[in-house]
Parts: sequence; structure tokens; C-alpha cells
Amino acid sequence: MAYGLSGAAVVDHPLSYVLYLYNLFSTMEDGLYEISHPHFGPIFIPTGAPKGFPVQTGIHGAIASTISIKNQGNNRYSLTPATAFPVPDRPAIGATNDVARVVILAAPGTAEYTEWEIDLNEGGAETYLIHTPRDSGNKYWNALGEDSQIELQNFDGNPFQEWKLKKL
Repeated sequence: MAYGLSGAAVVDHPLSYVLYLYNLFSTMEDGLYEISHPHFGPIFIPTGAPKGFPVQTGIHGAIASTISIKNQGNNRYSLTPATAFPVPDRPAIGATNDVARVVILAAPGTAEYTEWEIDLNEGGAETYLIHTPRDSGNKYWNALGEDSQIELQNFDGNPFQEWKLKKL
């Protein structure tokens, strides 16, 4: 367990504390991105997918979804599909607060998580870790394989938690 400057516990893994300190002083540029897993390919959100639909990765033959990443302050970002939805009703990429912990399309402003922290992975290869805020469970995106949904899990340093973000 590591502790922040206030003495409060902030992480459950030593590498997470290093990432926490690094990200206190860095921010990601707002813009349009392609998010992909190095082994399983890009995330994909079908046109017109309803709220509650799971965000998927590695869908064979699918074109990567364009994701708008916007800084909300304090290293928290909103991620929204940039196409396929009318602007007033565009869902955000989020996750439920229940035990299922699946990354889904969620209505902004609901009880679901709709803000994410994005940390540069210290392991190299210009990959990132995407997770819920530390004060909201600190659960990390975890790819389950090709043609599957993304689940949230505790940080364990495995390559299934690494993501590439390509600015368009």
C-alpha cells in the first residue's frame, strides 16, 4: 500500500503509485483518438448502439471507432464516441457501479462512471492504462481477448491492461 501527500491510501500496487505521481504533472491533449489494444485491435462501438451496450475490442474486420477525449480536470477525462450519435444524446464510455464492472455506453451524469484517468504506462511501448478514478475504485480496463467486451479489474501489471491511443 502506498500513501499520498495527505496520508490517504491512493493505490493498491507499487507501480500504481509511480504512475500516480507521474500523472500529477502530465495531461493528455483533448482531441479525437483511436484506442486499441496492442494484441486484440481497436475498440469498436457499432453505429446506433444503445446505452448499456458493452464496448468491445478485437472485432474481426471492424473499423476502429473514433473517440473524443476531453480533459475534465484532475487527470480525469471523458471518452465519447465521436460519430454515429446525434450530439445532444451522445453517450459516454462508462462503467456500471455494480459488480459486473463492464465498460459500456453510459448516459453522462448518471450514477455510472463516465470519467476516466489515463496514465502513461511506465513499461514502455507508448501504451496507456485507462481506469476509474482512484476515489471510485481504481479499476483498470482489461481486454478479455478478440471479439469480446472490456472489463474492469484491479491493476496487476498484465499486458491485457495496456492500451494504445493514436491521436487522429
